[in-house]
Amino acid sequence: MLKENRSIGYMAELNCDVVVGEHLLINIINVDQKIINNNETLKDIMETISKKGNFTIIDKRYNNFDPYGFSGIYLLSESHFTFHSWHEYQKLCLDIFTCSKDISYDDIFEYININFGKDNISYLSIKR
Repeated sequence: MLKENRSIGYMAELNCDVVVGEHLLINIINVDQKIINNNETLKDIMETISKKGNFTIIDKRYNNFDPYGFSGIYLLSESHFTFHSWHEYQKLCLDIFTCSKDISYDDIFEYININFGKDNISYLSIKR
């Protein structure tokens, strides 16, 4: 469960009989040029988020777009974790969907807040 005091965010619950997972959409703006322009740094950040979140990674793929942009997808035993960067807008978007109750959202948000600044982060959490 997410706590309301992590950052600016909204929670929603779709109309369903049984909640099987949580879908977390995170937007990060004003990303430092040293981060957004370095694909290896972005990979390292995503790896750290995966560790902080206790994700079980089955596979991962990355793609570099020309002239800008870098994306990655992690197939998890819990579902998936994706990211996409927009270098020209200094924006990074994360998408985490999990069906595990063992995911550490507090640790993920603490790490993201420290590295990107709480004022630069917004999120939407959806119960599915």
